[in-house]
Order: sequence, then structure tokens, then C-alpha cells
Amino acid sequence: MLALEMDAVVQVLCSLHVCYNALAPVNRLPPEVLAHVFSFLQVVDRPSVVEYDPHTTEYDIGWIYATHVCRHWRVVALEHSSLWSNILLDLGSRWAKEFLRRARMAPITFKMVELGMATGVDVAGTIKQHLGHIREFSIAARNVGEVHSFLPSLRGAAPVLEKASLHDNVRHRGGSNTPMLPADLFGRTAPRLRHLKIACFRFSWPTLAFGSISHLDIEQDPRAPRLDEELHDFEHCLRALADMPRLEVIELKYALPTLPLEIAASFRASDTPRITLPNLQNLYLHDYVVECGLLLEHLIAPALLPTETRISCTLDTARGRGSAYILPWLASQVHALSESTIRALLIEDLEDSLHLVAWDSYSPRRGELPADPENPPEPAGKRVLQFGFDGLATEADEVFAELEAVWKLLPLNDLKMLSVIGGGYTCQTAQHWVTLLYGCQRVVHLVFTSFCELSLLKALESRMPMGRRGMTPLPALATVTFDEIELTSENEDLDTKIVKWLYLRRSLEEVNKVYIRKCVIDRKTRDRIEGAVSEVIWDDEDRQWY
Repeated sequence: MLALEMDAVVQVLCSLHVCYNALAPVNRLPPEVLAHVFSFLQVVDRPSVVEYDPHTTEYDIGWIYATHVCRHWRVVALEHSSLWSNILLDLGSRWAKEFLRRARMAPITFKMVELGMATGVDVAGTIKQHLGHIREFSIAARNVGEVHSFLPSLRGAAPVLEKASLHDNVRHRGGSNTPMLPADLFGRTAPRLRHLKIACFRFSWPTLAFGSISHLDIEQDPRAPRLDEELHDFEHCLRALADMPRLEVIELKYALPTLPLEIAASFRASDTPRITLPNLQNLYLHDYVVECGLLLEHLIAPALLPTETRISCTLDTARGRGSAYILPWLASQVHALSESTIRALLIEDLEDSLHLVAWDSYSPRRGELPADPENPPEPAGKRVLQFGFDGLATEADEVFAELEAVWKLLPLNDLKMLSVIGGGYTCQTAQHWVTLLYGCQRVVHLVFTSFCELSLLKALESRMPMGRRGMTPLPALATVTFDEIELTSENEDLDTKIVKWLYLRRSLEEVNKVYIRKCVIDRKTRDRIEGAVSEVIWDDEDRQWY
């Protein structure tokens, strides 16, 4: 009897709570408005796995906490299937099944961060069953068995698919084990597909030719052998790209067909028509130099600007694959700079790689006052060139020859600012630097970052005893920045060499200001630098004294 009375009290309290909640201002909102509010919460606070353990997994249910506030909010959430459309498979099979049930036939986002996790989800079966209303999916596979099993499920039609990302993180032994995308990917029916990203899957280029794609992102492992015969047909690659006229962004990393030199030469000599991508606005290409050169020679992109073009080529000079294959394209890029010029240039000279970035302006210009007098000049305006090499040889003159061939094409007559990151790999001798710098007669600001190459300092000292201003490298140099450099005697007496160079420059009334940024420096070196130039601007927050 007492239990019945307690149940009655509970029912009365529940009824009172319902009435009370109904009077709350927020609950006077129409269900559609409340669901719209939940949709914002769904984006900023997604459910996630806090800590994964095979026995005990801790979850953060995110926005779903809102459905626990009151019955009305829960009913509203359950009645709007779109709120359950973001499905993270890493949460496990129970979560996935319940979200899919509540989403009903709403377009869903399907994501699995690590396919190899023991979540109990039948990934292949789930994709196959729901591919017809998947709007977006992203899978990063780590399990060999599962990565091969779910690929056949991608052969069905995907009428509402807009974005797809497939990443194979498995380290396969031998090219035969590398998974290959099905030739009839998405049943050749994905009319709304806009963004396609593929990483480390083998494929044939015709497989990817969806006319609706605007963003294509492909990354391959350069170490993996290319076993698919389709990969050796460069014409198939060009045809596939031509069949994607809506492309706005292309990002390709070791994704182009690999060609022997003799086939590449015959292809270049053939009458293969060039392809036009009228909407292409952003191009990132990182591949072997021969293949990069071929694609760029056969590509017409009227909307593509140099500011949105990034090219990085892998060389193999021992096999005859040097910079000569990319120079025709680079010359055309330089020719396109007829209405502008290079006024700021960055050289990133690191082990095995060299990158150049150029701007059409720098700030402040001569005669201008910076917004903050303690800030050094920096590049400004538009990036007019982003280009690089990797796979460089180790023989000094051979490596420098690749840089020199590119350097001769650049319009550097009006160069005002030169930044050098690293050093000693491409330009290994003072003579190498002298060859480059004698053409930079108008540089007023020089930046050393991370490392101050001694061969560069030696080059900058050349011919100084003669006192002939016009015969010294960078004769117009007025300011210098040292950024993130160890200016100490322990670093090959770098402090002494820099101070000596600054004194020599002062004798020619050249360098009058030095900026020190984030450098490790002792007090003695500080005093010596201050004695060598008329003004030193220190970065008080980051400098270290000892």
C-alpha cells in the first residue's frame, strides 16, 4: 500500500515538473527553433571517446546532455533526425546503431578515426547498408583485414555523398598487399560529390573521374611500388582531370603516374592535347620532377594565380632527373610576373631539400616607419612564387647547379629583402653564395633564421679589404635580423665571426641596425654587437643571458 502511495506521489511530481517546465521561457520556443539551437550545440560539442580501454571505455556524450535536461527537450531532439546524423563509429556498435536508428533516412556524416579499434562495428556492412544516404564519411584504417573488407562496400551508388576521405594507415609489406579502390567506386553514381581525399590506396585515374568534384586531394607513399599498369598511362591521368571541369583545388602528393625517361620524352614530343580546368584556383603538387613538369606543361588553368600555386619536385640527378624538366614551367611563371617583381625572397636550405618563397613587396619599405619601430622588416604583398626541390644530391657543385639554374630565371633586380633559413646544404661554399648574391645589388635587409651559415658570412666579407662598395655582395645592406640562433662562442665561434663581419660592414657605412630575435646569447656578445653597429633592437622577452 505504501509503495502505491509513493508511486502516486512520483507521478504527481512528474506532472508538476512537466507543467513547470512548460512555463519556462525557453520551452515556449517552437520545436523547430529549439532543434535549430541544438544543431549549433551538436557542432561545437560532439560526443567523443575520452579514454579507450578494451574493458572500460570512458565517453563524453557532448551535446546529448541537453536531452537529459527535461522530457520536452528530449522529445524535440528525438523528433528531429538531422540531430543524430553525425555518427562517430569509434564510440562503438551500440552508439552507432542507436544514432543510425534515430537518424532514420536523414543524410548522415559517417566518421571513424581508427578503423582498427575494437569497437565491434561492422564497418563494411554499415557502409553498404547506409551508403545511399551518407553525405560525408571519413575513415582512417589501421587494420589490414578490415581495410580490404570495407572497400567492396564502396561499390554502391552514393546519391547524396558530398565529401569522402579514405586513409590507409597500414604499413603494407610489398606492393601486392596495398589495397586498391574498386574500379566502380560509388557505382559511378555520386552526382553531389564535391570533396574527395585519398591517402595510400592504389587506384586507376578513371576511377576518380567524377564531374562534380571541386576539391581533389591525393597522397601516396613514394616508397610503395607502383604495380597497377594504369599508373604508367599518363594520358589516362590527364583525361580523368579533364573530366573534372569543376575542380577548384588540386592537392597531389606522389599521385601522378610514374614514367620512365624515354616514355616521358616521347609523351612530351607527342601531340597529346592540353587540358583546361577553368575553375582551378589552388594547386599543390609534390611529385617527381619529370611527372611534375609533364602535368604542368599540359595544364591550362586561366583562374590559377601564382599566389595559389605550390610546386615541390623530387630530383634524382643520378638517373638524369634534374631541374631541367621543370625549368620551362618555371620560366613561364616568371614571365607572368611582368606586371610585378620579386622584392622579398625566402631561401629555406635544409638537408635534402630546398624551398623558395617570393613576395612582391616587403614592409616597411625604405623611408617608411613601421607600426612598431622594434619590429624588423618582413615580407608583404602577394606570394608570387612557391617552389622547392627535395631528393638533392650530396655532391656540392651538383647540388648548387640545380639552384643556380632556377636562380638565373628569377627577376631579382629589385629584391629588397632576403631571408635565409638553415644553410650549408645547397650553397656549401663561399663561392656559391658569391655567385648568387652579386646579382642582388638592392637588398637592404638580410635575415638569418635558425642557423647562420659560415660560408655565407665568408661570402659577405669577400673583397671588403679593397673598400669598393659596389664590389661587395649586398652593397645596399642596411639592416640585419638574427632569429632563433645560438650566438655563442660554443657555436663554432659564431659570435666572433658575426661581430667581425658587422665591424667590416660598418667601415663601409653600410649596416646600421641589427635585430636580435629569440636568440641564445651571452652578455659579452651582446656588448660586442652593440659596439659594432649604431643601433641594436633586442627581443627582451625571448633573449637568454648567461
